Amino acid sequence: MFSRSPDLDAKPKAKKWLLDNKEAGAIFMAAKDLLSALYTGSNDGYIDTAQVVQYRFNSRKEGYVVVTGRKKFASIEVYGVETRDIEIFKIFPGSMDADLENFLASFRNREHFGFALKNEIYFENEILDEFRESVEEARKLSKAERKKKIDATSGVPAVKTRQVAYHVRSPYVVAERLEIANGRCEKCGNPAPFLRDKGRGTPYLEVHHKIQLSKGGWDELENTEALCPNCHREKHYG
Repeated sequence: MFSRSPDLDAKPKAKKWLLDNKEAGAIFMAAKDLLSALYTGSNDGYIDTAQVVQYRFNSRKEGYVVVTGRKKFASIEVYGVETRDIEIFKIFPGSMDADLENFLASFRNREHFGFALKNEIYFENEILDEFRESVEEARKLSKAERKKKIDATSGVPAVKTRQVAYHVRSPYVVAERLEIANGRCEKCGNPAPFLRDKGRGTPYLEVHHKIQLSKGGWDELENTEALCPNCHREKHYG
C-alpha cells in the first residue's frame, strides 16, 4: 500500500518525474489541479512510484480516482466502488482542455464520493471559441437578416454566470519577459504601439505562450515571447 501526501516535496520521486518530463507533467498537473478543486474529501495525495507519477483520491471502499502522468500523455482512472471496474480517460497535449471536458461530461453523470460536480464547468478557451463561432455564423447571414436580428434585441447585454476552469499564470514570468523585450515586439521588432495609462506607464506588449497552456505548455520564461497586439493576434488567428 503506497502512502500518499498532497505535499509534492514529501514525494521526491514524483517531483523528479515532473521535472524530467515537463510536457507530460503539465498535462498531469492540469488534470490533478482540476480534480483537486472539485474534491471535498481529505484522502488524497501524491504517491512515489518508479516509472510514472500518480495522484490518488479516495480509498478502494469509496472508489479510487487516480491521475497518472505518463511519458506522452496523462490519464484519469475512475474505479468502481468496491469493484474491479475501471474507466480510463486519456489526456493528450494537443487536446488537453477538450479531453478534460470530455472526462467531466462523463464523470458528472455518475455518483462519486467526495467530488462536487453540481454545476457545469467551462474552460476559458471554450467560451471564446463559442463566441467566435457565433460571429462566423452571423457573418453568413445577409445584411438584411443581420439588421433584423440587431433590431430584435434591446442592446442591453445579458449577463451569464458560469463555473470556469482556467490556467493560473505567473505574474513573475510575465514581468521578466516584458523586461527582456524592453519595449519591442519579439516577432516584428517594432516598438510597442503605445504606453499604458495614457502614455504615463510601460510599453504595451502582450506575453504569449509558444505552446499554449491549454495544450500542455509550461508557464516558464522559455515558453513565452512578448508581442505587439497585431503579432499576438496573428499567432492565434493567422
